Amino acid sequence: MTSNSATNVPLLTTANYSLWELAMQDYLRARGHWFWIHNPVPPETDSKTRLKCLVCRDEAVGEIRRHLSAELRSIATASDDPQTILNAIKDEYGKSSFATRHNALQGLLNVRQDSSEPIPAFIAHAREALRFLQSTRPPPTPLPSPLPSTPTYSLQDADKELLIAVLLNGTKYTALTTSLLAELSIQQVEDALKNEEAHRLGVSAAAAAAATSPSSNLAAPASSSICAFCGRNGHAVEQCFKFRDASRTAKEQVQQQEASGGSKKRFKKKGKANAAQEGSTSTTPVESAGAASIRLSSSPSSLPDAWNADTGATSHMTPRREWFKSYNPCSVPIRVANGQVVYAAGRGTVEFAPVKDSHKLRPVLFSNVLHVPALNQNLLSVLTLTCDHAFDVRIHFCTIEFIKDSIP
Repeated sequence: MTSNSATNVPLLTTANYSLWELAMQDYLRARGHWFWIHNPVPPETDSKTRLKCLVCRDEAVGEIRRHLSAELRSIATASDDPQTILNAIKDEYGKSSFATRHNALQGLLNVRQDSSEPIPAFIAHAREALRFLQSTRPPPTPLPSPLPSTPTYSLQDADKELLIAVLLNGTKYTALTTSLLAELSIQQVEDALKNEEAHRLGVSAAAAAAATSPSSNLAAPASSSICAFCGRNGHAVEQCFKFRDASRTAKEQVQQQEASGGSKKRFKKKGKANAAQEGSTSTTPVESAGAASIRLSSSPSSLPDAWNADTGATSHMTPRREWFKSYNPCSVPIRVANGQVVYAAGRGTVEFAPVKDSHKLRPVLFSNVLHVPALNQNLLSVLTLTCDHAFDVRIHFCTIEFIKDSIP
């Protein structure tokens, strides 16, 4: 929609009178013209005031005419009285019509986030499109009061659902559409989009920082480091000789198995572009860490405690060596969120003590968990649970349910 950048008043078309009328009124009031348009011209005896009134009314006519699109200016040339021109425009274009409402609705449904547009700007764009649609509607017809026990559904409820649908479908975060399963407010949807954008930007920034200065970010003073692989003080996993030996041994075993044709391939999890492909070499990542990235510090205080359910992770993963009940060294390439490849140091079982409604449940044993010292999260692979263990996973707005044999 075109507008005069100096006045912020849109050009009047056949479909935007409601928006134009309010903007033009505000502009004429700010210029001091509105008062003189709606009051009689002073008598000739008060020449100074009369001159000011005539000048303001004449300027108002010019402002009104220059804010009309070219094909509509003829309606403003039949009179030099600003009030008469405004009334003529209202009579011609101020009536609510299906065409006006249709164009406004299509404008709202076509709102999309530009590649460089931040979420707050996109939200403001969508809200403005909804306000314009609302301005094209005629006054609502009063309805009889419903009975107290009768559920109601108003036009405001429809507008709320319409705006939520536009917000969820107009961004690149289409996975959030699952939130429609819950009763949400517009504010909750906007907060979810802002949080998702902040998370994505944070992961990208952390990955970029790690890629540009790995030595300064990953190396901690030797006196305060505890190796995440062997658990000894004085060095990080990157300087651990045991880790290097275990990694070299695991790689040699893989090469020997491939040479003898006895290499066993992992179950292929379909639907993931970065899952292992048959016939791939040992340098090609066979695992994905989903949205997780690498840790920026090797300090034990940076190790995560909670488990995050991730639909992009191809295996359960954790950087916590001390959690493993059983452990076998291995070297498995894993691709993280920014495309970097890190290696798992081992594989084994981890005991997990779930908590539900503040009550501890019986421990659960995770098998085939990868020990990835450089990872910044403990990942619970949704793909592993569904593909390998026949779990049914249901995602709601802020909760996720894992159901086995119809038992949550």
